[in-house]
Amino acid sequence: MATNVNEEHLGRSLEELPGIDELHPPAKKREIRGWYAYDAAGASFFYGTIDLLSILVVDQAGVVAKTNWCDKEYNLTEGDPGFDECFEKFWAEDFENKGFCSGLKAFGESLGTYTECKAENGTWIADFDKEATLVRFMGFEVAHVAVYAQSVTIMLILQLITLLLFGSINDFGFYRKKNFVICNTIAGVGISVLFWGSSPEDYTFNCAMLIVIQVFLNFSGVAYNSWLPLLVRATPKVDEAIMDKSLSLDEKFLLKEKVFSNISTWGSVFGFVGGWVYLTFLFVLALATPLGNNDSLLTRVGSLCCGMFFLALSTFAAYRLYARPGPKVPEGKNVVTIGLKRIYGTVKLACKLPELLKFLGAFIIYSDGNATIGATVAVFASEELYMGTVDILIVLYEAIICYAVGAAVAIKLKNKFDLDPKKILLVNLFLIGLTPLYSIFALRNPLELYLIVPLYALNSGSLGAFSRSVFASMIPRGHEAEFFTLNQLTDKGTSFIGPLVVTTVATRTGSIRTSFVSLVAFFYVGALILMFFNQKKADAERKAFEDLELKRAGALAGSEESIIEAKEI
Repeated sequence: MATNVNEEHLGRSLEELPGIDELHPPAKKREIRGWYAYDAAGASFFYGTIDLLSILVVDQAGVVAKTNWCDKEYNLTEGDPGFDECFEKFWAEDFENKGFCSGLKAFGESLGTYTECKAENGTWIADFDKEATLVRFMGFEVAHVAVYAQSVTIMLILQLITLLLFGSINDFGFYRKKNFVICNTIAGVGISVLFWGSSPEDYTFNCAMLIVIQVFLNFSGVAYNSWLPLLVRATPKVDEAIMDKSLSLDEKFLLKEKVFSNISTWGSVFGFVGGWVYLTFLFVLALATPLGNNDSLLTRVGSLCCGMFFLALSTFAAYRLYARPGPKVPEGKNVVTIGLKRIYGTVKLACKLPELLKFLGAFIIYSDGNATIGATVAVFASEELYMGTVDILIVLYEAIICYAVGAAVAIKLKNKFDLDPKKILLVNLFLIGLTPLYSIFALRNPLELYLIVPLYALNSGSLGAFSRSVFASMIPRGHEAEFFTLNQLTDKGTSFIGPLVVTTVATRTGSIRTSFVSLVAFFYVGALILMFFNQKKADAERKAFEDLELKRAGALAGSEESIIEAKEI
């Protein structure tokens, strides 16, 4: 889960949030550790389980695709005499006769066709696992290798609608904790239920469950992240500073940012640790039990255990976190119209900061490509490189460690040598873009993937850390929450384009490799836009906007109250 994004309290600075009182007691270590626990809970699903489940549904859809092909071409169904021969021989002869196994023999495959060809005793044969046989999914016909990417597309569209319509509900009353508990319960039970989706025909059910699980998890994340500004505000050190009239606005701001970053960073650490612990558990299951001989059963048992692990930690988090209620919904209004109005106001405000919009435009594009690679790399490893579950777990292990190291090392190097964040981001994008680009010419065996994953993950960790840092530096003081909500909408809500591209290309070409290559454009187009971004100019725009708010409040001295009053004008 993303702990370092403040998604709630649109248009409200920390000074406007409730201070320490009966309903908002001091934020002690006990409560903050409960907040950390939820990040570890989410990591057990997002850093391993989801990757193995994506392979499971693609494999299940592949079996259905093969069965459909034999039924269509030879009127053979499972159990009929000759059905097994259809799988092993008929399809290969059919594709050879149609010429799909000709061309580019030096590379061992026919790019752009519906099959990959291999040399065997001097004869080119079709590899059925690469056949772009279509399956029905959610009303569409898609290649079996693209069913998970299609489900991600649907999930992200539903998530965008959910955030737009109901993203503000956690601001009011006791909805924050109620939604947190309800969404986590549904998600945890759903993860466990996937254990029973064992037959090939269950791929549609399993994908539908993954859509439901992720929509509820992401909405739970909105409630979860909305606690962050409240915890910061209720920290005794921050509360005392805000009430201290002798401190300047800059001194208070720096203290709040320090506490905010500290809590947020430790939440990320707990997330990485939670993901690492759960991946270790899966390794033990694979290497020390008979489950290692059955990838499907290993994945489903892992999902069952993940659901129970998630429910336990999320329940612990809910128990430790105080409700910290917000105000009642204004009479005559509803949370949907309030949320839409706030988002419109934030967009309108962002239009006054052109450089921020320029950066946000680049971020929308490259973050979409980055998220799509993360969502499809496990399927690529399974379908293109024939890697088993244990091998893919090693890849995931590499990724989570390198992601954390990349973020930490990049920040230290930047602080030590005073590096330009924009240049770091451009280098990150160039190197990440090499990952899918490399798959055009190579990436034909697991060893290559083991070697290239660190390149991707180290730069991806740095990319995530500096993207947030640069974006945060451009936000006018007192508008942090609303702009991070806009960041969340653009990052999570609109990132369905990448999975949609993967689905479309894979369906038309039958190759997950070809669709993987298509993601190169996301990184280099994003980098091209970023090249025109001027951070010094962005900083000047931010300062000018803050000065304008102070002038409108008629308080050039810059007191805290002036900013609050200015925002009401």
